[in-house]
Amino acid sequence: MTSPFSPAPTHAVRLAWRALGLLTLGNWLYGGFVAAMGIALLVAPDATMSRIGVRDDVDRTRIRLAMYAVVVIGLAGAALVHRLLKTLRAIVATVGEGDPFVPGNATRLETIGRQLLALELLHLAVGLATALGSSAEQPFDLDWSFSLTPWLTILLVFVLARVFREGTRMRHDLAGVV
Repeated sequence: MTSPFSPAPTHAVRLAWRALGLLTLGNWLYGGFVAAMGIALLVAPDATMSRIGVRDDVDRTRIRLAMYAVVVIGLAGAALVHRLLKTLRAIVATVGEGDPFVPGNATRLETIGRQLLALELLHLAVGLATALGSSAEQPFDLDWSFSLTPWLTILLVFVLARVFREGTRMRHDLAGVV
């Protein structure tokens, strides 16, 4: 249904749809890589750890447990990203239909905010696993760092969801007046 408030779908919408498809494919590949790493750790833990540079002369128990934790976190992250991309595709679909200012998109943006929050909590869990897995003899370095940018993005998405909700309500009220 095309709304008089929105323009017809554009090339940008089709491009966004394709980009989200490519991101979904990339996420599946990432999930497959993480799963393969988890399987390799289960089937041949010593060979896998040697292959990625863990020294043979150190106790590997601590780092192996940290690596298992990172695999589980990575798989959870891939599942979350998959759901986030599906939610974002639903928003892009409403843009393509010509009416993105619907109550469902405000709810979808709130969902994306929660998904981003969960992803950032998983990111913190990777940092914790990295710290716990490291030792003086064998560091477990995943080049992890903390940044405020994702937290500000999460806040922005929740504010945008509220703006969408209020804008949709105001447009509905205006349509009742006219």
